[in-house]
Amino acid sequence: MPYLRSRMHLAWIGIAAVCFPTLSIAQIIVDESLSAQEVVQSILLGEGVEIFNLTFSGDLDQIGSFDNNNSNIIIENGMVMASGSCSNVIGPNDIGSSTTGGGNFGVNDIDLDLLSTFATNDAAVLEFDFIPSGDSLSFNYSFGSDEYNEYVCGSVNDAFGFFLSGPGINGVYSDGAINLAVIPETDDTPVTINSVNNGNVGASGTAGNCAQVDPNWMNNTDYYIDNATNSDPNATQLDGFTVSLVAAAAVQCGQTYHIKIAIADAGDTAF
Repeated sequence: MPYLRSRMHLAWIGIAAVCFPTLSIAQIIVDESLSAQEVVQSILLGEGVEIFNLTFSGDLDQIGSFDNNNSNIIIENGMVMASGSCSNVIGPNDIGSSTTGGGNFGVNDIDLDLLSTFATNDAAVLEFDFIPSGDSLSFNYSFGSDEYNEYVCGSVNDAFGFFLSGPGINGVYSDGAINLAVIPETDDTPVTINSVNNGNVGASGTAGNCAQVDPNWMNNTDYYIDNATNSDPNATQLDGFTVSLVAAAAVQCGQTYHIKIAIADAGDTAF
């Protein structure tokens, strides 16, 4: 079987969202009708990649497929996961703090608790095993939220993680996993609201909350796209999101590995 390469695209959107229909021909298209198995096999991985032991914890509208359809989402198409309804990525950005859907209400994820440094809620968690036929895997992803920008450095540090466990891996997360969703040129700084942003403390934030995730949090602005004041009718509803980042790791050919992809609200159950 082919091994996982960068041709596979992911986007995780750290929001609870309002469900709007597509309002313009150039707005992002989201499909929440597929099962988690269908999304992973046909959208995330494509043909010829075999997976097993797949599980998904969350509401059905917390996972789906998307096509950016010439919107300003920077990945063309792929899988979307959310702490609320995936449909909230659909623009325009006409609500400052858009939120909808209960998500997996109140349910936390212990690994995201560790990443965020705050208790998490509404977790959507996708897990599966695979056996690579090559020596590496690579995923493109973007993380966004409607917590931006007013809640930067707040106690609502929404987060997601791409956790990999298996032979040759020894990390601090469940089953010895490591988190592959980290800021470039750092060893283990996770991608969260409080680590990737516009470099400014939000109106509802305190600098110390960002510093406990990353002491250099204000220097990560190159990885952030500010969408809060974007009046383009084709723009996403999200107030901010990251550039296209890469989650990658070396693996051992023919061995069994476990992937866990998780996203959650932190500190509350909104946005």
